[in-house]
Amino acid sequence: MFRVKYKKEQILKGLRCFSIEIAIIWTIVLIYTLISKHYVQYYQIQLSQIAASIPKEYMNSEESEHYKTDNEFLIKSKENTYMIYGIELSNADESSLLDEETLKKLKSANSFNQILEGIQYGIGFLWGDVETGSIQNPSDTTYYFSSIEESHDGDYQVYIMFYIQGDLKYMGIYVTDEEHSLSEKQKRHIRLYTR
Repeated sequence: MFRVKYKKEQILKGLRCFSIEIAIIWTIVLIYTLISKHYVQYYQIQLSQIAASIPKEYMNSEESEHYKTDNEFLIKSKENTYMIYGIELSNADESSLLDEETLKKLKSANSFNQILEGIQYGIGFLWGDVETGSIQNPSDTTYYFSSIEESHDGDYQVYIMFYIQGDLKYMGIYVTDEEHSLSEKQKRHIRLYTR
């Protein structure tokens, strides 16, 4: 009788351990799935010193054209519904999108007002209602600007981020129509994971 009870307790103990192991494995699988789904939605474009985070929907689209050098990249739709431009300002001597004076002004910009002025007068964006913000860390600062710009083709969402880490400066410009506009979650991801 004692042996039967002892074996029964051993079996129950083994089943408890097994069910705990299964629960741990399922938890790991679920966490991995959630994390990979979040990060799989973005693509990293590697420049010489910066990895820019871009939503994959713009990269994998059949309607987009891509251009990249060591210091800049351009992604735009063939129908002009979106355009994404990134430039490592600290290493750029010329730009496919910015004129020489604007490039020089943005390379030397170190404050919020200098950056905003460089964008407004050099690129022509951010004249209307502009949402702004910054993330300041001990080693780097990210400024970001968002507005709706009017054009003859309709309204476009403009989102610009400006990243400064010591002498390293990077600017990303996202111009999208209403259908392709960035969500707040995408903007936050771009700010946090472009490094």
